[in-house]
Amino acid sequence: MTSANAGSLTDSALAADLALRALGATGLAEESPLARLLASVQATTLVERGDLTGANRALVKAGLTDDLPAGTASAFARYARGQLALAQRRHAEAVREFTECGRWLRTRRVRNPAVLPWRSHCAYALAALGTRNRALALADDDLRLARCRQQPLPLGRALRAKGVLLGDQDGEQLISASNQILRPTDLRIEQARSLAELGKRALRTNRKVRARELLLRAHRIASECGAKLLDAELRAELRSAGSRSMHSTLCGTDALTARERRVTELAGDGWSNDAIAKHLYLARWKLI
Repeated sequence: MTSANAGSLTDSALAADLALRALGATGLAEESPLARLLASVQATTLVERGDLTGANRALVKAGLTDDLPAGTASAFARYARGQLALAQRRHAEAVREFTECGRWLRTRRVRNPAVLPWRSHCAYALAALGTRNRALALADDDLRLARCRQQPLPLGRALRAKGVLLGDQDGEQLISASNQILRPTDLRIEQARSLAELGKRALRTNRKVRARELLLRAHRIASECGAKLLDAELRAELRSAGSRSMHSTLCGTDALTARERRVTELAGDGWSNDAIAKHLYLARWKLI
């Protein structure tokens, strides 16, 4: 999953697909641990790319939507199912999947959060369900384990998760610490996530100029990495912040505001500039 962590989601998805094809050519069983692992990585990457239908299709094709045998490879499948459920806002199901993922990893004595960040994602799902104390306890556990190892990836993720859940000034400081740790690494999508959370916090506290700066930086990274799920979220936040500067990285109708899209539609229907201006209460010079 190195290419995905570094931000090359397209490369990660392609690598997983090629590996699955190569595995099939060897005649190994599709339900083998290696096949389950590869299909899980593929599904998780597709979720990140915003292709939720494709992620579900990958899980179904690999037979990973039914009961699974215990084992580390199946823990990856549980994690992928949890990620898909979280992206689809099926939070209770996400909690179940992440909890099972963690249970199976513990039976193999795998506690390093660098392997699978199931605790932080389970905490997000718990918070969405209103069980904040359980979410914070899980985030605390994740952060404690990450601090023991001092690896940038799990530590940056754990600091961000705890900061998001706290939701106050102390939380913002934790997210800032996450950003500082991730900045010198090549973990670009994780950088974008921390910048996004800082931007959202600035927007909620009416620091719109700072919010636009942070959100735009996060948007550019997410767009370059193909992280479409995060990118869509950032576009919505940028519009809430009143940003137009992100349009330089967009093209086509995506680069237009709602009013600009309406003008384009009317012009396409044959309306004159004067008619459009009167209809939308615009000055005619704005259309020239």
